[in-house]
Amino acid sequence: MPAQTSLTFTQETVDISKLITIDDEGISLQQAIRYLHGAGELPRFMQKILYQHVLQGEISQRGDSLKVDDQTIEKAIAQFLTQQKLTDPTAFDKWLQTQGINYDMFRQRIENSIALQKLKAELTSDQVKEYFEQNRELLDVVVLSRIVVEDRELADSIYGQVESFAKNFGDVAREHSVTQDKSFGGMMGALQVGQLPENTRDSVKGKQEGDLIGPLPVDGRFAILRVEKYTEAQLQGQLLVQLQERFFEQWIQAKLKDKQIKLNLE
Repeated sequence: MPAQTSLTFTQETVDISKLITIDDEGISLQQAIRYLHGAGELPRFMQKILYQHVLQGEISQRGDSLKVDDQTIEKAIAQFLTQQKLTDPTAFDKWLQTQGINYDMFRQRIENSIALQKLKAELTSDQVKEYFEQNRELLDVVVLSRIVVEDRELADSIYGQVESFAKNFGDVAREHSVTQDKSFGGMMGALQVGQLPENTRDSVKGKQEGDLIGPLPVDGRFAILRVEKYTEAQLQGQLLVQLQERFFEQWIQAKLKDKQIKLNLE
């Protein structure tokens, strides 16, 4: 059983000669930095500090536009407690102790998280909308099944049998397909259209659920595809978050680039 470590965080004025206390032994800021440096963790540690510094500066600069009201915070806290199965007060108190924080610190984390999401939405809104409009078709989601064989003649024969319903697609995939998904009847799962090979991408356009495609040449083999489901992209939910994260990462990397960092240990 892994050893349990009790972590307590205090917001009192920091004594840099005792930044951390382990048992009764104090570790200074300088010693902590030396430990991080020796473990090769100092650059990552400094990067995290720089990241948070840039974010807090941007949030402070934008002021009221990122202000989070109490009702929104309380709703987010309730969702968190439900998701983490911490609705029992005793269980929640124990969880706070394992995190080394009190309720006020926890609430501040939730508020900061919401403010960060609002910042991402503000910063990326125009780019996300423009990208979506320009790439809407590539962001559509398609669920495909496939049968992949080595021989074109066999592929043509299989296509004819499946198209005429002489044989079940899944059964033929299990019998003849050379890909690992044969065990699942050739089911590939959900993919964005833009993730497909170009010739497959073009062939999928305009297809309906149940339509067959192929045989298509793919990496020296031949694939017969069946469209199981086709969903047109909507700028909401997971796709919206995905695009916001992509453009926010570009923004933060541009902000971090060429920052001059000096570590003062005197």
